[in-house]
Amino acid sequence: MSKLRYHIAVMAAKFSKVIIRLSGRNGTHTPGVVARKICPDFMAQAPKAPLCICVTGTNGKTTVSNMLTDMLEKEGKKVVSNRTGSNIVPGCVTNLLNSVNWLGRCRVDATVFEVDERASRLILPYVKPDYLVCTNLQRDSMKRNAHVEFIFDFLNRNIPEKTVVISNADDLVSSQLVPKNKHVYFGVALLDGEVPTNDSLVSDIVNCPNCGTRLQFSFRHYNHIGQATCPNCGFCNAKADFQVTKVENCTATIQHHD
Repeated sequence: MSKLRYHIAVMAAKFSKVIIRLSGRNGTHTPGVVARKICPDFMAQAPKAPLCICVTGTNGKTTVSNMLTDMLEKEGKKVVSNRTGSNIVPGCVTNLLNSVNWLGRCRVDATVFEVDERASRLILPYVKPDYLVCTNLQRDSMKRNAHVEFIFDFLNRNIPEKTVVISNADDLVSSQLVPKNKHVYFGVALLDGEVPTNDSLVSDIVNCPNCGTRLQFSFRHYNHIGQATCPNCGFCNAKADFQVTKVENCTATIQHHD
């Protein structure tokens, strides 16, 4: 019955998208609602592409997911992504719907999902991404995301064990996600002409998460994004595997640290 529900959901949701498109709208949300209404476990049932990437974080999700999609397409891969930023459950279900044909079979080489941090618990365990990119985690709207520890816990409890986490080495919060998973870290060095904000009053991380000692920052790009060390226990940033060392004429120089 579950498989039958899935196939009915695919047909109905794709038909709803055709109708929405004819009315001049994009159809990035409602088809996902239709699919889940008929088949509540649609996200688990739908076959996944050979390569699945999720992108989350407080800032830059849409930019990063669109850049990844463009890069994969330039490599000749057939890719679907929720480019317009419909990043909660219905939008991600619609993205999955776009990755299958009318018979419910996967028709693409890769899927890229922009995922809202708070919705991650309803998406990541079912999508089971090969890679999860986390741009950063910072305080956001108190009514929606409360504080960084709250969102960190959402992600930390729901990232699958097999997922490779690509996270920001300059972010003392997101770089601590799921330590048992394989990690790749990226960062940005203090660039020529950049004025660090070490005296900023806005910082989500002030004290060491291990021992509570006040952290010492060598520099901060903004908020708590930068390089810090605990003078008591030695806690510090993860080492960046890939680090931007220079930006000039819209070109970035990236150094790979083995």
